[in-house]
Amino acid sequence: MEVRNPIIGADMPDPDLLRIGDTYYMVSTTMFYTPGAPILRSKDLCHWEIVSYVFETLEDNGIYRLENGRNAYGKGQWATSLTRHNGRFYACFVSHDCRKTYIFSTDDIEKSGWDRAEIGEVFHDMSFLFWEGIPYLVYGNGKICIVELEPDLSGVREGGMRRVLMDDDCVPWQWNHNLIPSCWSFTARPGWLRLTTGHVAAGLTDARNTLTQRTLEPGCGCQVTLDSSGLKEGDYAGLCALQGRYGQIGIAVENGKKKLLYLQKAADGGILEYRKPIEEAVVELQIVFDYRERADKAYFAFRQAPGDWETVGSPLDMVFTLDMFVGYRIGIFCYALKSTGGHGDFRDFSVKGL
Repeated sequence: MEVRNPIIGADMPDPDLLRIGDTYYMVSTTMFYTPGAPILRSKDLCHWEIVSYVFETLEDNGIYRLENGRNAYGKGQWATSLTRHNGRFYACFVSHDCRKTYIFSTDDIEKSGWDRAEIGEVFHDMSFLFWEGIPYLVYGNGKICIVELEPDLSGVREGGMRRVLMDDDCVPWQWNHNLIPSCWSFTARPGWLRLTTGHVAAGLTDARNTLTQRTLEPGCGCQVTLDSSGLKEGDYAGLCALQGRYGQIGIAVENGKKKLLYLQKAADGGILEYRKPIEEAVVELQIVFDYRERADKAYFAFRQAPGDWETVGSPLDMVFTLDMFVGYRIGIFCYALKSTGGHGDFRDFSVKGL
């Protein structure tokens, strides 16, 4: 069967779908129109028909009765979440003008007039779900939160889970290749990111659990605080400019002593090195990426607070080689050259445009 988009050549916004056996069901937004929240049915995801509506009227007040010059245009039902639990169907949405979250439920999705529950809070763009039999709403825009509901859906459960799941700070981050889940933690040392060595690596591009984010044009500066107390012999932890022609700065343990180590992969494939003995376990690391007027240079520095930044080695000539086929990334790394189990702790990461 040939299928062309749009599947439905009509106004059916904010779809959410379920599959029950060989049948698909979809809910859409109708805002101020009544009856509201149409349920559509399909066998092939291409041909759809309306089979029921979730509610007859949302509220019976002067706004929804078009009285005294008032109306609900642009208001009403917004973006419904459709789910099923223990054979019962649930449709959950908010109305910003009514300042409520509505949860409708039924045993027969193809029959209009669902049972109704209300919560006197707005949980914007939520997804309604059950986890181990407990109802939750996951909601938000930018900052994504989760809240636990009462078993009868009458409100937020007192003393139940209610917290931020994620915010904008986590969105830019990506791991280099598949991570080792047991080798990173925010709880082993609260307030710090701990990266533990989980395998022996040949070098930076072979190291797992390197945490990265994009650099910014026309340039940016990034810095992080590293506590190297947990490093073992042969470990190396720090900050890097990740690409085929990479540069990295951090603390390495060599012959039982800690050293400030700056490595740069040269054009001929060799490694340029800068070493400096260092006594303190805690150090601040910095990389400045400069793309202005095609400079394409990265500058590496460190400091031990209180103190001034000390530039190390020569700048990295950033070359966008095809072996990685991506742009330069900022990376936080910790890897082992000899044996696993050591760790580096990081905090106070920041990045700012030039």
